[in-house]
Amino acid sequence: MENKFTKVSSTNNKILSLSVIIAGCILVAIPMATVANLAGAVLFITGIILIFVLKNDYKCIETGDIFCKKEFYFEDRQKEKLLNAIKNNPKTIDITDIDKGNTLRLDIFYSKKGGKAFMQLYKYIPYQYEPCSEIIECEYNNIEKIVK
Repeated sequence: MENKFTKVSSTNNKILSLSVIIAGCILVAIPMATVANLAGAVLFITGIILIFVLKNDYKCIETGDIFCKKEFYFEDRQKEKLLNAIKNNPKTIDITDIDKGNTLRLDIFYSKKGGKAFMQLYKYIPYQYEPCSEIIECEYNNIEKIVK
């Protein structure tokens, strides 16, 4: 599923980066002590780096829609129950048992604005997670309680 989505900067990340750059420019531009000018230069450089590093959202390659991602980890014994739930009725996914194991990972990409969600289950095989289900598309209202 990672091939279908690419990481992009969110609007909040862009605002934060630009705010740090502007603060740095102001500190450099105002005639003050050398320490303040150096602090401004450091802020400016930090803002430039943040623009390229902070990426929290995911963009669908096919449609261009922006999605958020949630990951949940489960024990291996829940595999069949999870596969059945994501294929038939995503509302029945029980997240009370999350983080008790790490052999299964459920990735959910969701868009409140677009009303869509994509889910895929992965199994941990030493050193990486391998897909053990196909990508399932569903409506956002079906997974709304899970991702909150």
